[in-house]
Amino acid sequence: QAPAGPRHQPDVRMGIVYYTRPSRNEIIIPATIRAIQARLGAERVIVKRYTLTDLAAAIKASEVDVFLASSGFYRMMVEHGARDLATLASVEEPNPSKNDGSTFVVRMDSPIATLMDASGTRLGASSPTAFLGYLAGLGEVARQGGNPDRFFRETIFFGGDYGADKLLEALRQGEVDIGIFRRCWLEDHEAGHLADKGVFRV
Repeated sequence: QAPAGPRHQPDVRMGIVYYTRPSRNEIIIPATIRAIQARLGAERVIVKRYTLTDLAAAIKASEVDVFLASSGFYRMMVEHGARDLATLASVEEPNPSKNDGSTFVVRMDSPIATLMDASGTRLGASSPTAFLGYLAGLGEVARQGGNPDRFFRETIFFGGDYGADKLLEALRQGEVDIGIFRRCWLEDHEAGHLADKGVFRV
C-alpha cells in the first residue's frame, strides 16, 4: 500500500471590514495579513474586504474563517459562532476595554446642547449594523431615557470607508442635524483639515 500523501490544507478565508476612514486601526491590517500568511502560507490565505452588513451576512453563512472588525461588532457576532483571538492595544490606547466609543457631533451653531435636545431631529450615522457609528449611540439614547426606535425623526446612513466624510458634509450643509461618529474621528479629521476647527462640536 502506497504511503498517504500530505494532507491538503483548506484555504483560510479572511474578512476585513471597511473601517470608517481615517481609522487608527487600519495600520494593523497589512501586518496582520502578513503574519497569518507567514504562518499558514500566502497561497492559502484568501483576503476579502466587506461592508459591515456584508461581513455580518458572511459570518452568519460561515463564509469567513477569521475576520478583523471592531470589538463591538465582534460581540454582536458571538451568537453566530464568533470567538475572539486577539485585540488591539497601543501606547496611546493601552487598555483595549476602554479604546472604543461613540461621539454625537453637531454644527457649532446648532441649538442642540444635550443629547436629549436632539429628540425629533435628523440623525446621520454609518450603517444599521455599525456598533460605534450607530448602535452604541442609540444605547446612550436609551440610557438617558429616550426610546431609540422613535427618538430621531429620520436616520440617514452614509456607509463605512469614507462615509464619515459624507456625513460631516451633510452636517455642514444642514442635511442632518446631528451625527454619530467613532470616538476621536472628529479630532483626527480636524488635524488634517484645520479649516474645520470650530465648525463642529461634540
